Amino acid sequence: MLKERTKNSFTFVKEFFVSSVFPLHCVGCDAEGMGLCARCLAYGADSEMVSRPGVAQILALGPHADPIVQRAIHALKFGYIESIGDVLGRALGCVFIERFPGVSPVLVPIPLHKKRELMRDFNQAQLIAQGIARVVPGAMVVDVLSRTKETQAQATLGRSARQKNVENVFSVVRPPGRSVWLVDDVVTTGATVQSATQALIRVGVEQVSGLVVAHEA
Repeated sequence: MLKERTKNSFTFVKEFFVSSVFPLHCVGCDAEGMGLCARCLAYGADSEMVSRPGVAQILALGPHADPIVQRAIHALKFGYIESIGDVLGRALGCVFIERFPGVSPVLVPIPLHKKRELMRDFNQAQLIAQGIARVVPGAMVVDVLSRTKETQAQATLGRSARQKNVENVFSVVRPPGRSVWLVDDVVTTGATVQSATQALIRVGVEQVSGLVVAHEA
C-alpha cells in the first residue's frame, strides 16, 4: 500500500512538473499535449551536421545552448519524464527524413550501465531512438551495445578526461549490419560515440553515423 501510494505521489509530481514547464497546448500549432510538439520542434530547430573524430557523420537536432532543447533534455534525464524522450525522438526523426529522404536507418542507442539504468528506470537514448523509429519509415531499433564498465558521468569531467573515462567500455552483443546510426541525447567531445564506434567496427560494421538531440561545441 505504501509503495503504491509513493508511486502515485511520484506520478502526480511528474504530471505537475510537465504541466508547469511545458504548457498543455503547443505554442506552435496549438495541438493538445506539451508546450512544443515534435513537428513544431523539428520545424523550429536549428538542426545541423556536426563532426566528431572517428564517426562518419552526426545529425543534431540543435545546439545544447537552445533553451527549449536544454530544458527538454533536463526534464527527461533529471525530471524522469519519459514522454519527452518520444517527443525529442520524433522531432529528430522529422529532421532525419528531410536530410536523408528514403533512408531507413538501423538505430543503435548508446546504453547506460545497468546500475545507472536501474536507478533512472529507463535509458534516454532508447526512448529517443524509439521516437525516431515511429516517424522514419523502415527505421529499426536494435539493442546490440552493452556497457561493460561503470564510469563517471561525462558531464562531470573535463574534456581531456572524457576520452579515457569511456575507453573500451562497450561490447557488441551481435553484429547489427554494415551501416548503423548511434543515438544519444547529447554529444560534446564525441568520446562516447567514438568509443561505441570502435566497438562496432571491430565486429565488422563499415559505417557508423550519429543522431543526437543536442551538440555542444
